[in-house]
Order: sequence, then C-alpha cells, then structure tokens
Amino acid sequence: MTEEDKYYDSYAQMQDAGRIRDLIIKYINEEKGGIATPTVDNNWRIVGNTFEHPLKDAALDLVVSGEVELRQVKMVVHQM
Repeated sequence: MTEEDKYYDSYAQMQDAGRIRDLIIKYINEEKGGIATPTVDNNWRIVGNTFEHPLKDAALDLVVSGEVELRQVKMVVHQM
C-alpha cells in the first residue's frame, strides 16, 4: 500500500484505538447500542478443500462420543 492508496489512516489518528477490532467495537457500542445481531446471507464459501479426510468419520465419532470436546468461543463487546 502506498500513501496515495490511503483513504484514512485510523492508526495515525487514534493509535491502538484505530485498529479494526477497536473500530468495530466502537461502532457496535455507539451505533448499535452495544448489541451485535449477526445474520447469515451465504455470500461466501470455502474453496480448496474437499472435506473428505480419511479420518473424518473417526474424528466425528470421537466428538459425538464426548471423547473429544470442541471449544466454544463467545464474543463479548466491552463498553469503551
């Protein structure tokens, strides 16, 4: 990226608060009342993977049986 390509340098203006993560949090807090309501529009897809690994069924069995637990991640928006 060149200087001519920049539309607005949020880092130069806001330092760490200008990073995309912080700008998203600020937007959700200020414009959306602190509530993010995600919707699915199916406008993307994963390419380059067939999802047909030889151990796929064995891995699924381990998850279903509870021997392997999948970690859940929760998004929390903090007030700034």
